[in-house]
Amino acid sequence: NKDAETIAYRKEMESYLKTLSDKLSLHDFRIVKGPTHTNLIFDVLSPYDCPISDEELLLTLKNHISSLEGNFYGVITLDKI
Repeated sequence: NKDAETIAYRKEMESYLKTLSDKLSLHDFRIVKGPTHTNLIFDVLSPYDCPISDEELLLTLKNHISSLEGNFYGVITLDKI
């Protein structure tokens, strides 16, 4: 599903990840709309030497997603590499 909305939110999350650490990247990005909110679902590749802890990274990403215009919820899988 490569619609304009999905591409825009993927770019938003990729840009935000780069502000946290240039070692982070994401893949398998998709949007699932529901009656009460929209899920942004993706995997984050985080190297073992990433300066941000896994817990802090997930919390920061979910807070950023919640702050986006609309009712969004982050469903994030962390992949250590």
